[in-house]
Amino acid sequence: MTASIEEPVTQAPTPSPLRLEPVAAFDTVHAFLQDAAFDEDEICGRLDIASLDRFRALRDGRPDTPPSDALDVLVRLFLDNEPVAWSEARALLPTDALGAMQALGLVRDHKTDPSRAVANVLLYPTQSLYIASDVATLPDGGDARWWDLVYAALTTNTRNFLATMPRNSCDAFLDLCSGTGVAALAAASRFANHAWAVDVADRSTEFARFNARLNQISNVTALSGDLYAPVAGLTFDRIVAHPPYVASHQTRMVYRDGGSDGESVTRRIISGLPHYLRAGGHFHCTCRATDRKGAPLEQRVRAMLGEAASEFDVAVVATDELDPTEYYVRLAIAGRGTWAEAEEWHRHFAELGVTKMVYSTIAILRHERAHPPFTVRRRSGSATGASELGRLVRAAEESASTTGLDRLLDSHPVLQPHVSLWSEHALQDGEWAVRSCSLATDVPFDVRLPCPPEMVPLIARMDGTRSVRELYEDLARAGNLTEDASIERLASYIHILTAHGLVELHRRVTAD
Repeated sequence: MTASIEEPVTQAPTPSPLRLEPVAAFDTVHAFLQDAAFDEDEICGRLDIASLDRFRALRDGRPDTPPSDALDVLVRLFLDNEPVAWSEARALLPTDALGAMQALGLVRDHKTDPSRAVANVLLYPTQSLYIASDVATLPDGGDARWWDLVYAALTTNTRNFLATMPRNSCDAFLDLCSGTGVAALAAASRFANHAWAVDVADRSTEFARFNARLNQISNVTALSGDLYAPVAGLTFDRIVAHPPYVASHQTRMVYRDGGSDGESVTRRIISGLPHYLRAGGHFHCTCRATDRKGAPLEQRVRAMLGEAASEFDVAVVATDELDPTEYYVRLAIAGRGTWAEAEEWHRHFAELGVTKMVYSTIAILRHERAHPPFTVRRRSGSATGASELGRLVRAAEESASTTGLDRLLDSHPVLQPHVSLWSEHALQDGEWAVRSCSLATDVPFDVRLPCPPEMVPLIARMDGTRSVRELYEDLARAGNLTEDASIERLASYIHILTAHGLVELHRRVTAD
């Protein structure tokens, strides 16, 4: 996805190959794609892959068999990005559909062999939508290395961004750094009354408009401009962004390069939230940013909010953490960079005090009612999605409430079945004694928390039949409380377990 940059773009826009007329051609192409079963499940089943981000093109060694139906032709043209003989295309595709694709600029003659057809773009099903984006290698020669190339929405990173995006209904939805417009289109087609897709590159805006028409979505507005500038004066319930985050001293690829530390666009987006995110609104971002000496990412995100930071809650869910030197050495080993560049970036990040490059999802909520702000960080697990992020935020928000303690004490904790207990033993006087214990899970977040040994029997009794107050009384009767133990400390520990997804709190409703 593309975005804004800190300095004005000086390159001339690259003309889009796509056309927005005739309007009737969009209906013809849309109906044909549906009739041809051009959907992710059908394609993945035919190619025996789990998802389209695992697609293996013919040029990468997938077995080449002659097309036998319309779906085979579409895969070859728009996913493999390989030429197809016009005679073959006309034999397997309806005449009106082929003509409509030509009229809209989806397919054309091969530059040096007009007996063959080639696609101008990638076209693929994702999010129950049909999305067009640029192709990196042109099918009739040359690389499409435009600074404003429209990045594919089919990568694993983009799919993760969309999978964790909040999907509860809202009035106004803003997709910054929108690229193809896929996030705005998914929102407009399912849960947003209206969505805006904003990108600094005119080419991306043209693709987003094309994709909106192709998917017959009318409640989306695609605009070109520098981040919030095109929507100045508006506010939104949801703001999402998948910004460029590759550290670069110059912007060579506007969809990729994020300034000298990779954070220039992300910082500007977050700093604008006090002006554009409504009370109760939710911001969602997937990017790479940095931990720095004395300032972990979650604290730095809060600082980016400026004077209004106390009005927001911040959650960071880290997927990957790398030492910056290790990252650039890996690039050099893989041939995607030089050793001199690795050394230069090592010095640069050391000067900035960077300790880790963190690939993460950032969730920021604006308070609907005043409460002490919270800041939380977790590590992504095997089942981290939009609903899990929502539960994480709600649990932390509840703890910030002045009535949170009473509600927790009256709740009935239930230890989740995916939690395991780990213990370390040490030999003492010829006997193995427990030295330390911890509780661990990778659902929904990857968590390992210390567990005082005296708490182990109590945790085993968290089956929903007793409230936290009753569990504390059990400990007191059994004489298992230390001198400094208190019901507040027990509640605090159970809250920590809850906030990390190890325990669920059930409420008991009694009849009058």
